[in-house]
Amino acid sequence: ISMFYIKRVVGLPGDKVFYENGNLYINGELVERRVPNKLKEEYDWLSDSDFPAEGEDAKLNYTHWEEKLGEYTHSILLRRGENFDLTYGPWTVPKDHYFVMGDNRDNSKDSRLWAPDKRFVPREYLVGRASFVWLSCTKKLPVLSFLCNPLDIRWNRIFHSVH
Repeated sequence: ISMFYIKRVVGLPGDKVFYENGNLYINGELVERRVPNKLKEEYDWLSDSDFPAEGEDAKLNYTHWEEKLGEYTHSILLRRGENFDLTYGPWTVPKDHYFVMGDNRDNSKDSRLWAPDKRFVPREYLVGRASFVWLSCTKKLPVLSFLCNPLDIRWNRIFHSVH
């Protein structure tokens, strides 16, 4: 493996996954989605720089939702209105593979967009579960692009738990 990704598993082996107009369907059932009662602090840290192609006030172009997969509720972001005409699938997840999506749905390169022969993640590629953010920054060092610029560390994100 030459690249590691952090994505949410939304489709298990045998599941039929379909995504249309910002709605996720698993086995023909719409995955429950609702506007949260209050903005969760996990999105308070976002800034316009997290949406580089969007420009000024970019954060305002997105809506925070809660989505329920099985017993778990987690947060997702969707761009307001303009990309709700996109359809992906349906696809049936093969044996020993998984279908993954990013929580920032309209800014995620995931199973929906990966090449057909690489759309599903083989079981042996799963390495663990994300539990917290250990480092977050807006800019990296020019010479050592794998290191955060210490002047641009998001201190309020460090050790933030991931659900």
